[in-house]
Amino acid sequence: QFGGYPVMLISATLFAAVNFLSIMGIASGFEAEDGITWSAPRELISQGVSCGVAALVGSAPVSGSMSRSLVSRMTGTTSQLAC
Repeated sequence: QFGGYPVMLISATLFAAVNFLSIMGIASGFEAEDGITWSAPRELISQGVSCGVAALVGSAPVSGSMSRSLVSRMTGTTSQLAC
């Protein structure tokens, strides 16, 4: 029987890695334009807490979106919540 906790752990680790790389690309691009520094450990903690809370309430995992962030930036949004 293939499945169980090892498969779940591998899937969760891969999701976290891909999600973090996406967020890192967004943050580093915006950092270069705006000069606002970001912290990789702080980002990992915030993503972990967000995904944990999403799991508790039965929601989908939390992630960033490169295309959504770039479109938001191109339309002139200034709020960090909009990006």
